[in-house]
Amino acid sequence: MYTLPKLLGDQYVLTSVLKERPSHIVFAATQKDLRREVRVKSLKRECSSTDEIANFLATAKAQSLCRHYSISSTLELFEADGTWHLAQERWNGEPLDILAANSKRLPPLQCCSLLREVCHTVAFLDTMRLASKPFEPDGVYLRADGSFRFDNPAMSGIRTRAMREQTLHEAASWVLRLIDTSAEFANRTSSLALRMVQMQASSPLTATNFAEELSLLQYQMTFR
Repeated sequence: MYTLPKLLGDQYVLTSVLKERPSHIVFAATQKDLRREVRVKSLKRECSSTDEIANFLATAKAQSLCRHYSISSTLELFEADGTWHLAQERWNGEPLDILAANSKRLPPLQCCSLLREVCHTVAFLDTMRLASKPFEPDGVYLRADGSFRFDNPAMSGIRTRAMREQTLHEAASWVLRLIDTSAEFANRTSSLALRMVQMQASSPLTATNFAEELSLLQYQMTFR
């Protein structure tokens, strides 16, 4: 369907399709000058109405304001080949959906690390008052060093309590699917994840409170 590799805007070599959504396509790409691996989100040409373009540009602006060490940063917004494109940092690592498809199980310590990172990013988004969507499993990456990184979740609009609740709920749901239930501390980690699934995050401090609990649990696992 797409002829790749393809040079876009004299700067980015598109190499493969990472994902496709109704309004846009996300490509794996290489930035020529810096030889840097990036991702390029391209608005589909058929999505060229004024509202669709405005939404793409507004989301790009919101994502450019989302500067957190665990979230992919925005590099450049540009127009080429008759549509708009957004170049962003691309993480190396294995996405959660691939881990699940391969029936891989994560130890409780790693699950705590994932949930704590999610809590930190939620607290950051709350502080910045950035609207966001929940992290998708194909946009959460387990890196070789055991840390987790995320695709940029920011979007146009007003931040709401529901956004906080949904992000914590979805992340905890994935942990409950991936955790190694036979491991020590699995029950305590699963119980905490289940609370995150069932709670109502009425306060912006909810994510911070969960992060503190997770940090304590990680400490107990590490120095048991």
